[in-house]
Amino acid sequence: HEQAALINREFYEEARLEIGDWITFSVGRKDIDFIVAGIIDYWPTIYPESFPLLVGNLDYFQSQYIIEPYDVWLSLEEDASIQLIIDELQKNNIWVTRVVNTSNQIIEGKRDPQRMGIFGILSIGFVVAVIITVMGFFLYNFLSLRKRLLEFGVMRAIGLSISQLISILTLEQVLTVGIGFVLGTIYGITASRVFMPFLQISQNLEGIVPGFRIVIQKGDIRNILIILGGTLVIGLVFLGVILVRLKLHEAIKLGEEA
Repeated sequence: HEQAALINREFYEEARLEIGDWITFSVGRKDIDFIVAGIIDYWPTIYPESFPLLVGNLDYFQSQYIIEPYDVWLSLEEDASIQLIIDELQKNNIWVTRVVNTSNQIIEGKRDPQRMGIFGILSIGFVVAVIITVMGFFLYNFLSLRKRLLEFGVMRAIGLSISQLISILTLEQVLTVGIGFVLGTIYGITASRVFMPFLQISQNLEGIVPGFRIVIQKGDIRNILIILGGTLVIGLVFLGVILVRLKLHEAIKLGEEA
């Protein structure tokens, strides 16, 4: 419907409107009628203090009022020429009065010292946590192997094959890493939801638009899983090599001397 319009929730509630009601907006000295088709909370480039907000059909508005300059958002390919687009528009009697290249704004935003500092701290924390985790895992395996050397020798002596022994250790390591991954993921998500909102920067926290949201990237969880999986595989290969080279008489003799 060409007269359909979207209005912001605050105006909708204050005016006690219903979907399908007719409303009249005064633009200059002209009254234009619209029908309420839906409700919106946010709209690009519009902030809460810009109320009341109405989003309608541009062609209908221009048919009822004088044609004024308006903004158009274009999604361009990387090699697109802005000047070429402007020239083509002018050939069709569409005159461009202002051009804003958001790619430059995005680059400037990424170079913002405050943003780089926050992301740098988070990245360093992640790298340090991964290094400590991997080092702790290998150190635990090494010390555990030395401590349980006699146990492995006795198991081999009573008839357990190398494959059975490796299967037992594999199950043990998978459970250890798996439980740690699940609990760590739960704790990490909980900590993010509790502490990350404190990183929002604004003089008036109630005026942040859009609202601050915590988004957990599935790709990050996948990367962590790959790192832990690779660590587990390397650890299992290390244990397997040690068990294959394990000499029963040395392990049992070591136990007798101890």
